[in-house]
Amino acid sequence: MKKKIYLLSLVAMSFAFTGALTSCSEDDLQIDSPNDITQDNFYKTEEDFETAIRGVYNDFRTNGLFGNTGQARDIVILGDLMSDNLIFSPFGRGGGFTASEWRYQGNSNVTELYENAYRAISDANKILSVINNLPESSTVKPKVKAEALALRALAHFEVAKLFAKIPTQGSGAANSQGIAYISELNFKDEPKREANIGIVYDKIIKDLEDALAGGLPNGGYAANPTGNTIYRLNKLSVRGLLAKVYLYKGDYPKVIEYATPVVDAIKPTDKADLDKFWKTETNQGALFVLPFARTNDIQLGTNYSQGLSANTLRVEFTVDKAFVGTFDQATEPERYNASIVEMVQNQYDGAGPVYAVKKYMYSRTGYNAGVNDGRYLRVEDVILMLAEAQYMSGNQSGALTTLNKLRDARYTAYTGGETGDALFEAIITERRKELAFEVGDRFFTLKRLLGVPGIPVKYAQGIQRSGNGHYADGTGSPSATQQLPASSVKWQLPVRQSILNLDKNIGQTDGY
Repeated sequence: MKKKIYLLSLVAMSFAFTGALTSCSEDDLQIDSPNDITQDNFYKTEEDFETAIRGVYNDFRTNGLFGNTGQARDIVILGDLMSDNLIFSPFGRGGGFTASEWRYQGNSNVTELYENAYRAISDANKILSVINNLPESSTVKPKVKAEALALRALAHFEVAKLFAKIPTQGSGAANSQGIAYISELNFKDEPKREANIGIVYDKIIKDLEDALAGGLPNGGYAANPTGNTIYRLNKLSVRGLLAKVYLYKGDYPKVIEYATPVVDAIKPTDKADLDKFWKTETNQGALFVLPFARTNDIQLGTNYSQGLSANTLRVEFTVDKAFVGTFDQATEPERYNASIVEMVQNQYDGAGPVYAVKKYMYSRTGYNAGVNDGRYLRVEDVILMLAEAQYMSGNQSGALTTLNKLRDARYTAYTGGETGDALFEAIITERRKELAFEVGDRFFTLKRLLGVPGIPVKYAQGIQRSGNGHYADGTGSPSATQQLPASSVKWQLPVRQSILNLDKNIGQTDGY
């Protein structure tokens, strides 16, 4: 966002995985320093543009997104610790406390997502500004252009849902404060916010729809289960992203339009393979993945904990006993055991066991423990989007059928047959369990449901935590703040003062 050109964070990564995921050599990851790259010697060849678009993907592997601050500031944990899924551990290192207690103020530094998302936007815009350097006959040109548009939209979406209201959040929310939607390189003027968040969502949708109409491959895991298609955006993944944005906008017919072909094409991960999935031994069901290919690559799970045994484990946030109780360990043991583990942490707190997040603890053979891909979008998410949209459109039988596609892949047995509020509750409960500890879905689900009519009244009241402490039996230290009212400004994060000092036209988030 500063008045200079980011000539791409081209810390390269390899997307050319075949068969089982194997590590890349260090030589594959070495390129010229970004400071050595100028318009005079770059953006000339198809190879240049392939390198450049990989740089934009790599922006999503930075702090605040799929980076590794190890201080509970990244996308893989922020929305969970701000919800009712997790409890701050007094025996951790203290990261994420301000966010978990909703104590942030105008000068708080909660996450680096804002600046690194706009860095990705700047890098995507740079590509789009010079894409015509490639001839019309180039087969790379339409694909890279479409990817840049979709990645630009995705980065804006991440900023919008965290730093502004969601259109369904309440009456008039669509007309509330927007964010800056930057769609071209312009270093003469400081960026400024759109007039309202509804305009921002319209621009996100336009970029995604333009990308879908452009040169993206059909791709997807179903088309090439041993290839690398999920590491680059394709038509299936962009349809899934469009379904999600339309869900946040409350346009349920559009959710159904875009989600249905994705759900029809891709099967969810089978329950027997969930352990393999979270060790990155399979990506069945994944639609868009940020790869971590090197043996000693970053460990996303250090946001949650460090160590693997009772003598080394140190937990930053424990899983709330009340949330653990929503799992039926008799009929869905695979999902529970892939997500949560009960352990003691003798070195730091020997008083009792805790529930720790397991999804990122282990890895595939030959990799350091905890080195796993970052899953941004899975078909399981899209299944739940479709079920919710069908319910909200009055098609309860269709919603139940769609929901059962996921339940059939997770349970050995379930009662099913829900209608009315019970069906909606079943959809949201499956969403909470299935997508916990991935991209913060719980907080954003509760945020977007605040103003949705025709659903159980509890969703209009905000977050009410359980009051449990951090130990597995519910004792210990509970969160000091137990409730986030629907009217609270804390549903939106403030923009850090150092950013406001640079971009004076942005202005602080309303209410701070």
